[in-house]
Amino acid sequence: MKRPYFLLLTSGFFLLLCLAGPLAAQDQATSRSVEGREQAVDAQVVINQIDTSAFPKVTLFASITKDGVPLKGLSAGDFRVREDEIDQEPITVVPKLTPLNAVVALDTSGSMKQRMADAQSAAKNFIKMLSPEDTIQVVSFAREVKVLASDGGRESAEAAIDTAAARGDTALYDALHASVEMLKDKPGRKAVTLLSDGADDDGAGRQLSKHSVEDVLRLAREVNVPIYTVGVGTELDEAVLKKVADETGGANLITPQPEQLKELYAKIGEQLAGQYSIQYTSNLPGDGSEHRVQLKHKDAVGAKEYKAPLKTEAKAEIAAKIDILTPEYAELIKAPQEAWQHLLDGEVRNIEWKESGEAVFGFKNERAATFDAVKVFIKESSDYNVKTLELLFSTGSHSGPFESAGTFEVENIRMMKTGGWQEFKFPPVTAKYVAFKMTSHSTDSLMHILKDSKSGKSIQLMGQLNP
Repeated sequence: MKRPYFLLLTSGFFLLLCLAGPLAAQDQATSRSVEGREQAVDAQVVINQIDTSAFPKVTLFASITKDGVPLKGLSAGDFRVREDEIDQEPITVVPKLTPLNAVVALDTSGSMKQRMADAQSAAKNFIKMLSPEDTIQVVSFAREVKVLASDGGRESAEAAIDTAAARGDTALYDALHASVEMLKDKPGRKAVTLLSDGADDDGAGRQLSKHSVEDVLRLAREVNVPIYTVGVGTELDEAVLKKVADETGGANLITPQPEQLKELYAKIGEQLAGQYSIQYTSNLPGDGSEHRVQLKHKDAVGAKEYKAPLKTEAKAEIAAKIDILTPEYAELIKAPQEAWQHLLDGEVRNIEWKESGEAVFGFKNERAATFDAVKVFIKESSDYNVKTLELLFSTGSHSGPFESAGTFEVENIRMMKTGGWQEFKFPPVTAKYVAFKMTSHSTDSLMHILKDSKSGKSIQLMGQLNP
């Protein structure tokens, strides 16, 4: 997948170095309320983007910097992720970033004439910093917004930048809105960079753009794209540029000197290249509701909000849901110990095993099943109760690859409120094979599988076998 960028260049009296370095487009998450920009002793954490296109898998693209320089070599143990104040475990730091989809937007209004050569050189240098897999689109704006390059190629993007000429007024907000719109159907990692030296102005002190700043922020939340704004000169609308960058998870950089533009673009490139891709599996339903994520490294915290994507299949109810993890519907294919068989039959009241690896089950006659919940029965408090349960699924083979439907934490204390049952729901999944990974509270990793006379087998997969 490719990454999108959007860069805005503006002017000011000082250099503000405030940089921040997330599958299907129809599942794009809405994110907002970027925080965590207060400078910690050791680092600054900014969540640039939250990608939920593979929900319930959530990917955070985040910048961890110290004195404006990306911190390298951090691992999962260096981070803490909380979703709605609940710690998320396990988390994974993905070693290789996905390609970036970028939009580079250049102010070509008349006031940029003396700065255009420096702006073009800096923007082309920025493109050279990107990975060969990245895609780049180029936009210019004056009285109108023009798409100069849209094929994603590096050479065409650089050539398009060379054609930019300064003339006219400044439709700044329309340029921002158009740049974000160009990334609407792009999956994965994204960024918009916008360079400007002025304010949105029709030449008579009035707003020229048809769109407002709020229109831009609303679309950026929907598309889930960070906007990096670069201001040059002394007559720019610094407050607007900073607001756009802060609220989308980007960064705002200001310089009065056009000769410093190359340095500012380079810092953006360094932070994008140094982003961390941090993944976890949410146990929240894909119901379109809003959630808040916090990412912590030492004393530095970044936060951002997103909407769990409302997937089409999540709207449909599964008719006549039953426990399909039974010998009638499923069979054990492989497991570290025979005791896993009792996830199916539940014949013995107390079964214990030392957890290692995972158990894989297939549905009878290689039929597919559709399911959307796991139920766990906890009769009484015990160290041998299931603590965490991860459900994985595969549509192709019992050997995988497997995707995670969710990792769920079972709480002993909740049994008093629920009568023993705890149900964990997720967007409906259709698959031929399922795998279970479980841990217990016991340091010996021993677990019970119980069969209650009234409630039945203590671990159940709720759904239906398909025709």
